[in-house]
Formats: sequence, structure tokens, C-alpha cells
Amino acid sequence: MPQHCRAWRLIGGCLLAAQLASCVSKGPSSKTQEAPTGLAPGDRVVIVLAEYREMGEPSPASAQLEASVARCVKMGMLQKDSTLDILSPEDCRKAVYPTCTFDTAPRTAEQLLASLQDADTAHRFAALGVRYVVSVSVNTNKGKPQLVGGAAGDKSGGIAYIGGTRDTSAIYGGVLVDVKNARVAAQAYAQDTGHQGGGVFFLYILPIPYGYVGAPGTIACRELGSKLAEAMLH
Repeated sequence: MPQHCRAWRLIGGCLLAAQLASCVSKGPSSKTQEAPTGLAPGDRVVIVLAEYREMGEPSPASAQLEASVARCVKMGMLQKDSTLDILSPEDCRKAVYPTCTFDTAPRTAEQLLASLQDADTAHRFAALGVRYVVSVSVNTNKGKPQLVGGAAGDKSGGIAYIGGTRDTSAIYGGVLVDVKNARVAAQAYAQDTGHQGGGVFFLYILPIPYGYVGAPGTIACRELGSKLAEAMLH
């Protein structure tokens, strides 16, 4: 085999190994049913972001981050039941809490239940057809970086690499607030793990940078959505 072909096969093998290492894998999950649930024709669901933490510390959340989290949780819900009518958090907030911003609107289960004591707020939810609000909390973690390296080839040449990698994880928790009955109907959580890293390949004397990302939460958020959809249909 020509020397340049062997070299590119080595690169391909190394890149494939890096890609496989970046995979996100499913972790534990659970669901706790706290009250009877159900869905009637016209019932709608809203997903809001209550809290986002990195390494256990609160991280600034935003309407944009909430929309991203809500989209992922929504995917898991629709995989369980494609007929669910899921309203965007921004549209719900504008209609139900017209004087509030993302930062000031109720987003935790406790805040949502307290706001439902106001008859006007409860009426605005009812007018929208919202039966459930899912309040989501996210906690992501990253392990300590680890140095990795290696080499392969023969006397005619080869390839070496050096870089770093770290484990990642995410826990998504959700509280299902039954707006119609002003109570918590269920709680659930889901976890996943992955890897992140990068470095440089050296093909003979040519440096080739590489990187891979195992985005934590890409499985956990959908699993959380699936668990909460089960709870709604209980």
C-alpha cells in the first residue's frame, strides 16, 4: 500500500476513535407520580427553565437557553406522544405574565403554584388551554482533564498524537405542575454522561489539530421529556 494511503488510514482510525470516545451515553432516570393526571382535547403543555447550574454553581439562565432546553425536552415528549400540543415558554409568558420578563416571571414549581392563587393568572392560563407547566432544572458537571497520547506506524513513517480529555455529565430534573388543579402532579429526573477533548496529530512533521465534543444533556433532556409525558398520560 502506498505510504500516503497508510498515513491517511492511520488518521482515519484515530479520528474514528476520538469520535467514538465523544459519544454521550444514557444514565439513570426515574419518575414519581404524585397525583392523578390526564389530558383532555385542547389541553396544552409549557416547558420552562427554573434553574441552570454548572459544576453545582448557579449559571446565568436566559430566554434563549430556556428555548434550547425546552426544544430538547419537547422532542422527548413528542417521541412518547406525537399529539401533544406544546406551547413555547415565551408565548405563554407574554400571555399569562404580561408585565414580567424571563428573569421576573415565575419559573420554579413553588413560584408557579403561588401565582395560581391569583384568579386573573389562573384565568389567563385557562384561556390559553394550558393544563401542565413543566419546570426544568439542569445541572452539568465536568471531570478533571486528563492527558492522552500515542503513536502508530512503521519504519517508513507514522503518526503521533497528544491531547486532553475529560468526562462530562448532566442531570435534568423536572416538576410537572398541574395548572388546572394547582398542584404538583409528578416529578422526574434523567442523567447522561459523555466526553470532551482535543489535541494535535503529528503526521510525520505536519501538525493536524483535532477536537470532539460529547455535549452533556443531549440524551438526558429527551429522557426527561419522555418520563414526564408518561406522567401526563398516567
